[in-house]
Amino acid sequence: MAAVAANFPVAGVAKNPMQGLKPALVVGALKQLAGQKQGQGNAAVPDDWSVVSTLDRHIQALGAFAVDEHNKQTNDQLVFVAVLSGIKKTEDDRSAYCLLISAKNSTGKLGSYNAVIIEYNTGCQQLLQFEESP
Repeated sequence: MAAVAANFPVAGVAKNPMQGLKPALVVGALKQLAGQKQGQGNAAVPDDWSVVSTLDRHIQALGAFAVDEHNKQTNDQLVFVAVLSGIKKTEDDRSAYCLLISAKNSTGKLGSYNAVIIEYNTGCQQLLQFEESP
């Protein structure tokens, strides 16, 4: 499954919170967090980022939003299951989220997906990236 990026220039949205962040570092942190029980151990979270609670309804809603947006952009038929782990970085008027999401495909096969979402203080959300987790 190919990665999906937003249909707008990210550079035009002030400072890109993902700039300088290594994808392998994020994927590693998300997988490590997903393997831990809530509140136990320390994952290698990138600087200026914090771990989000997967018990938070807002985090689960962001995961569902990511799957819905991905489906709209690609005509895929993924069904959201849950956010397994995530990290967040807040800057000025927005927050960036990197989430590891569990979803089922059209045949019912469960898969893991990485999503990057920007949420503005106005409540607007944008899906910047969505791809199958390696």
